[in-house]
Amino acid sequence: MYSKHKHLIIGGGFGGLRVAKLLANRDDIEITIVSPQANFEYHGSLYRSANGYSPLETVIPYREIFENTNIIYIQDFMVDINPQTRRVQLLSGRELSYDSITLALGYEPEYFGIPGMREFSKTLYCLADALELRKSLKSVAEINFNKSALTKVIVAGGGPTGIETAVSVKRLFELVTGDSRVDVTLVEAQSRILSSFNESISYEVENRISESVDIRCNQKVIRATKDNLYIADQSPLPFDVLIWTAGSSANGYFKQRSDIFEIDNRGRVIVNDYLMTKYDNIYVIGDSASVKYSGTAYAAIEMGSYVASHIISKIDNKHIAKFTPSSPNYAIPTGPDSAVGVNQDIVYTGSEGWEYRRKLDLDALLLITTEEIARPHWEKGENIASLLAPRD
Repeated sequence: MYSKHKHLIIGGGFGGLRVAKLLANRDDIEITIVSPQANFEYHGSLYRSANGYSPLETVIPYREIFENTNIIYIQDFMVDINPQTRRVQLLSGRELSYDSITLALGYEPEYFGIPGMREFSKTLYCLADALELRKSLKSVAEINFNKSALTKVIVAGGGPTGIETAVSVKRLFELVTGDSRVDVTLVEAQSRILSSFNESISYEVENRISESVDIRCNQKVIRATKDNLYIADQSPLPFDVLIWTAGSSANGYFKQRSDIFEIDNRGRVIVNDYLMTKYDNIYVIGDSASVKYSGTAYAAIEMGSYVASHIISKIDNKHIAKFTPSSPNYAIPTGPDSAVGVNQDIVYTGSEGWEYRRKLDLDALLLITTEEIARPHWEKGENIASLLAPRD
């Protein structure tokens, strides 16, 4: 009787789940996936959960995803890896062996050492963050409802997360109080928002959101206090709620184990053309991989697909081409029901852009689970959370 190839996956995000889905139910591979969470969280919808929509869109229990598969799921946290013995140690004290392993550890918030930012800002890195932000926004909306001065919300960071969060705040205030008036400011250190995107898309988005959001570029944040955000060479900006979306970094574990992993200046793991480290049975994918376009769900899924194909090819003694990342399609929300979407050379705007965004959301979920599981959760994205019923 032959022994199965034991593939271990650390991390239950898009990349890890894509590997698991493509390797599942094979007779020659045993798959174990380890995640500290009980649920998959779709980070692309966190801003919606923060701004009044059902969190059921964001969360899919792993028990649903792994149902009717041979995937072994362990809710635990990886403490360390030993490449020589091919074993990992978990927080529970348990040890797992592997023949090959995928490290899909995701990212962490990065505050760049800005004093007060960690203490006085809200973030959007998990569902708990989103619900905490929603609670804060709902509270200030209610407290300030009868005041003459507008509530001030500052979003620091002009990337996709910052933009989609900023443009959704007015809708939340309208849901809570029946009044959408709120002062939303978007602060960006670069000379334009979406600085890593094509300039034409950046300016298209800016034009579409500038009426509802005060956009301030070339603003270097130097400090935050309980009530004020300090910008270099300018007067402080007072706020009721400060939201930090301007920084993320690779999982800190890799930097701690620089004896095992070679890392770049952003703390990401340098991998070869096959997404492997200097050990040919250790793959690193997703946000922590030093690969073009990493940091998006699209890239994580693409890397996960490649790793699964590479493992199968090695087992079958077949050749596989090098990994070549492709430019992702994307859609940046510009309002509750509008977006600017890009599909290769085609640009969608307004309601068409929003339909395209929703399609991208569903397509991503379908690449990690079945339609019977993905679609009901995706459809929850149209539902307003009951606790946000308008005031009488």
